[in-house]
Amino acid sequence: LGQGAADQVRPGEIARKTITDSVYKQFYEDFFADVNAETNGVIFNQFAAEVIKSLSGRKQNENIPDGKEIYLKPDDLYGVESVIGDKTLNASFIKLDDKPATLKEFIQYFAFESFSVDTIDNNMIRGKLNNRVNKFIEHKLLSREGYRRGLQYSPEIQIQMNMWRSYYLSDALRNEMLENIKITDDEMLNYYKRMKEGETVTEVKIIEVLTGDLDTMYTVMEKFKEGMDLGELASKYSIRKEVKLNKGELGFFPVTDYGEIGRIAGGMDIGDFYGPLKVPEGYSLFKLIDKRNEGKIISDFNNVKDKIKMQLKYQKFSKLIIDKTVELANKYSVEINDDLLDSLEVTNTTSVFYRYLGFGGRLLAVPMTIPNYNWVKPWLEQKTPAP
Repeated sequence: LGQGAADQVRPGEIARKTITDSVYKQFYEDFFADVNAETNGVIFNQFAAEVIKSLSGRKQNENIPDGKEIYLKPDDLYGVESVIGDKTLNASFIKLDDKPATLKEFIQYFAFESFSVDTIDNNMIRGKLNNRVNKFIEHKLLSREGYRRGLQYSPEIQIQMNMWRSYYLSDALRNEMLENIKITDDEMLNYYKRMKEGETVTEVKIIEVLTGDLDTMYTVMEKFKEGMDLGELASKYSIRKEVKLNKGELGFFPVTDYGEIGRIAGGMDIGDFYGPLKVPEGYSLFKLIDKRNEGKIISDFNNVKDKIKMQLKYQKFSKLIIDKTVELANKYSVEINDDLLDSLEVTNTTSVFYRYLGFGGRLLAVPMTIPNYNWVKPWLEQKTPAP
């Protein structure tokens, strides 16, 4: 099921869902009724202290104001691991029956979903981390039950595991490439001078709904499909605080801002919709409402230095992704079946599809990947000899 499913739910489907939910709740209660899990408080406190330190450092280094989200990035977790050390990482962190879980296992799980706070409050951060530990315990026990039943050998599960493994590996590589990009002061100053002298960049204006979780985005898309205005949905559901009162309008911003949102919006036509797009903050659905070539800098260099640094970083990142993809396409002798590609039917329907779990809950049917097609043209140009 997903976007594009039948608009009306049949009575039989309502009954089936009600019974499924009931069976799930009973299974959940029975399965976790006698669970005993004990977390090592010393290790938890050490991990929490390093996370708080990383978030505080990112807030200070990036000049993030109070009330704006501070995200824990992959390189922050690498730093946390290096400080904690292998001995503690591989020690028993959570006692679960006769098979304890290590801190390293928890961090691997923890890294899959974004973690953010809007203020450096030690107790609040520890509370959020504790909630993640509880979820980890639930998922760990359920996965062990799945292994006990031999579900890992199911052909369907094998396909899903391979698909998601590839996605997480590619996402990890992208994050590593982005975090390793360095921008020098000279590069920033030269860019500033070019902009002062009249060089312009494309700016876009969008209406956006940004949600922190997939379930909320599902609700947004259902209401959007029913005809509810995107701006009204943004006012009600968006977590981007600075635009909630403006019905989701961000105002004009360079296509180098807001990461993949800006890059994708720069290639859209006015009136086009895009999403949901997986971003560090959650999930974004947006509409391009205007575009212009402006962007001349009039502010003092020190006032725009951080913004220029981020713009240059994403410019380098886009080129790096294209070059790396071309390199890998050549290395592995990629070929494109043009006839099959041309036969595909493409629609403008914004959609997202879910896989419903056997006893309740849902997740994405397939990974929500960031579009990457700009490598094809330079790759084809390399393959075609010059006349």
